[in-house]
Amino acid sequence: MGIDDNWNRFLAAGLLTSCLLLFCFFSGGYHRDEEEINSSNKELSNSKPDSMTENEVEKSEEHKSDPVRIKNSWNAFRAPVSEAFVEVLKKRSFSENDHIIISSRGGANKAGLDLGEFLQKQNLNIAINGKFGPCFSACAEFVLPAAKKVHFKNNPLIGYHWSPQVDRHLFETANHAQHKVELCDSLNSDVQRTVALLKRRNLKTDLWKQTFERLELEYFQPSIMRHSCQAGKRKFRHELWLPNSQQLKTYLDLNFTGDLCADYPQSCAKKIDEYFSKGISVVIGESIYISKGSTTP
Repeated sequence: MGIDDNWNRFLAAGLLTSCLLLFCFFSGGYHRDEEEINSSNKELSNSKPDSMTENEVEKSEEHKSDPVRIKNSWNAFRAPVSEAFVEVLKKRSFSENDHIIISSRGGANKAGLDLGEFLQKQNLNIAINGKFGPCFSACAEFVLPAAKKVHFKNNPLIGYHWSPQVDRHLFETANHAQHKVELCDSLNSDVQRTVALLKRRNLKTDLWKQTFERLELEYFQPSIMRHSCQAGKRKFRHELWLPNSQQLKTYLDLNFTGDLCADYPQSCAKKIDEYFSKGISVVIGESIYISKGSTTP
């Protein structure tokens, strides 16, 4: 291959690169990336990929793809339960009786308790909108009890699985079986904070027993961590329990308006298929359902 051939290839490559740069510039590609980065920094930091900002919700309302309305004191958040989410809320100004819409698939116990205690202190009303997203795990455990008032719209998925109380029960049961695993102060603290959160709203504190019974424990293997604290592997037959309205009122004594997904098992099953992989088992009310998985590519 000669020098002229190399020079011609070099010129061709340079021309192609220039064309691509010009295309990106005029299409606004660089500017759009910069906006996305700035938006990510302003909102939920590392949690941004699973969050929805108020502007995004307003835009979706504009295009009728999500009926969530944002006006006056309403704020909407969709994010993992995390310390980053808690910090975002703390930076916002809320007035007593403000309403916020929350959707989350859950998160860590400590972050959930921090979130619940903050919402409870602000005395906020909480709405869970089925078309905006579910409220699973730490969201159900700690957000719902924190609310001054709870409103369910569009039959949302509300799901429970293990909690600090369930974990403590597992370790205490293991200790009775001669495993002798010391309970961590952090777990005892989480249980105490959970009970206090519930009692401040005059709610029942033993919903976890209903959850534990319905999930059906298959095995629990306790172990000891480096700091002489407990750890363990747990496996339940079912991933989540989705209580219906009557169960939530009976076992938690929660007052709310609106209906739950589990009130309508057939239509709820279709939502389960959208959220869970094929073969995942959940309990809808008192009935076991195996997800067929999403048919959407």
